[in-house]
Amino acid sequence: MSPNLTRAEAQQRSRLVTAGSYEILLDLGGRDVPEADTFFRSRTTLHYQGQDDGISHVDLIAEEITELLLDGQTLEVDFDGSRFELPVTPGDHELQVTAVHRYSRSGEGLHRFVDPADDRVYLYTQFEPADARRVFACFDQPDQKATFEFTVIAPESWLVLSNAPAVDPEPVGNGLGRWEFAPTLRMSTYITGLIAGEYHRVTDSHTGAGGEIPLSLVCRRSMIEHLDVDRLLDTTRAGFEVFEKHFGLPYPFTTYDQIFVPEFNAGAMENAGLVTIRDEYLFRSRVTAAAHEGRDNTILHELAHMWFGNLVTMTWWDDLWLNESFAEWASHFCQSEYLDDPERPWVTFCNARKTWAYRQDQLPTTHPIAADMVDLEAVEQNFDGITYAKGASALRQLVAYVGKDNFLAGVRQYFSDHAFANTQLSDLLDALTAASGRDLSDWSRQWLEVSGVSTLRAEFEVDDQGRFTTFAVRQSVPEEFPVLRDHRVAIGLYADRDGVLTRVHRVELDVAGELTEVADLVGVEQPDLVLLNDDDLTYAKVRLDPRSLDTLVQRIGDLDSALARAVCWAAAWDMCRDGE
Repeated sequence: MSPNLTRAEAQQRSRLVTAGSYEILLDLGGRDVPEADTFFRSRTTLHYQGQDDGISHVDLIAEEITELLLDGQTLEVDFDGSRFELPVTPGDHELQVTAVHRYSRSGEGLHRFVDPADDRVYLYTQFEPADARRVFACFDQPDQKATFEFTVIAPESWLVLSNAPAVDPEPVGNGLGRWEFAPTLRMSTYITGLIAGEYHRVTDSHTGAGGEIPLSLVCRRSMIEHLDVDRLLDTTRAGFEVFEKHFGLPYPFTTYDQIFVPEFNAGAMENAGLVTIRDEYLFRSRVTAAAHEGRDNTILHELAHMWFGNLVTMTWWDDLWLNESFAEWASHFCQSEYLDDPERPWVTFCNARKTWAYRQDQLPTTHPIAADMVDLEAVEQNFDGITYAKGASALRQLVAYVGKDNFLAGVRQYFSDHAFANTQLSDLLDALTAASGRDLSDWSRQWLEVSGVSTLRAEFEVDDQGRFTTFAVRQSVPEEFPVLRDHRVAIGLYADRDGVLTRVHRVELDVAGELTEVADLVGVEQPDLVLLNDDDLTYAKVRLDPRSLDTLVQRIGDLDSALARAVCWAAAWDMCRDGE
């Protein structure tokens, strides 16, 4: 069999079995394995409930199974290296699997790194989307939530952390210790996690809405001098305050550790209460403000996942975009809430993340935001600019479309209704519809199920006094994606005031269909610059009229709004790219 897992297989498994709890023993002490530097052992005890008679399967990527018991009786299976069949009958069952696994150097499963600076050993897990099976036997799909009780045997001098609060080891002889962690809250397999090794740890705490939250920062010892504790904790605390205030629920887990790890194959990973972050974010020398802002954004992105993704989790990877898009939007929203300059994070989003989305959405490889994730192989191809940045842009547009207060009210209700459960997109849209009173079914079809970028341009006429006699917004779409979207947009009019181009008039409205009249601008004097998508509320290419473009060519530096400048730069680039 292939290590791939299809959506149909996952759905069939969930009809037959429901995971209840896992007890996982990981022996990292090199005992009873051929080579201690290459292999480790796991023993998984899975308590589950059978719903019906049938045949399902257990996910496990291992070198070999050394013992397999079902309800205390030896189970003979044909193990192909990635899964084995499980006969299912109704009722409660216990499956115990002992296996030998291989350490990873690819950032999949349990990664093992030896620091060339001092030969110290560092281990960490990375399980998204379905690599928990590289460490323990499981039903490795997001809707099979369970509790996890980890026990780890490792050198007694190591630091070992997991999703539950930290514990001290009990000596077991030969320099080894045994860490027994409390059971976790209910979570999906892909957000369980573990680190082990000769790590350095700094502990602190934060008093949140639900009480005291233990915090820690962890890195390898050769990086201690680069661990800028104060700034990292300040950003983390600011995130807790903003998210707890606006999401309406206290931080849902029991501890919050952030571990800077080597050879990480992504930016960071939102394991519940045990976030792993690439240690390139521990800056070795002076860096720009943009680099610090980018790291802060990553920290807040992972923290946002504790609510959206970890507390409430997608049923299947079809909604991966929403998981990542929400965290992408939330991290910028959070910065805009606590920074002295609330506009700056959205300037960065417009200049960097959104341009990534525009580029990828105009390539032959583009796909709808809500992609059809038929299997894990499809999932792994979609951690991209559409899933992250276009999805977040669509959410930013949705906030404008329903209103910020309504959006946050809907999100709060969504978290309250579905805590520790699994959902689909419709569950969130239902909550937002109830909060805002706007039917979002057509919005979802337009924005999430169709690829491509709309183009907006202003069409107007002026009289002899230079005042608009007509004003309309025309929308066009690519021939291959002929769906006209509804947009909530702002139109800003910018004029010279004492040598500065400043906004003198603003209109916000819904644009729908091919042509939308803007009656509120009739009679208004034509300014030096007409800026569609002022404040960057929607996701669309913008065309500039000749006078506005000439103003920008001569005076873009005179614009007093950094966000307006960012939208103008994007518009000018799009016009250049498209030969206009």
